[in-house]
Amino acid sequence: MNHCLFAFSCALNILSFLHSLPVRSNPPENPHTAQDLNVEDSPVLQRWQRQVPNVLEDIKNEPSFRTRLRLGYNRFSTGNGINIGVEDIFIGQSRLTISGDYQWGI
Repeated sequence: MNHCLFAFSCALNILSFLHSLPVRSNPPENPHTAQDLNVEDSPVLQRWQRQVPNVLEDIKNEPSFRTRLRLGYNRFSTGNGINIGVEDIFIGQSRLTISGDYQWGI
């Protein structure tokens, strides 16, 4: 019961704080316009000027993220542990991925 009252009190304090913040009536102006873009400084704009890429093919052939390995140390009141894992292993040429992890106490 005390935890619920504490959580409710925290929520009320956060809402009160958010309510006290000033509201912006006008969005900030974007200082950069199309005229400010310098093609010589942007490899992406240079590539698009030579030939507009096939974005759908790029999405299909180039994954937007890499496979990641994970190693961690866990500390609990009941003991310590180690966690190892791998995330987003691509399955063949498909867009499907698998992930897995294993943890054990030491």
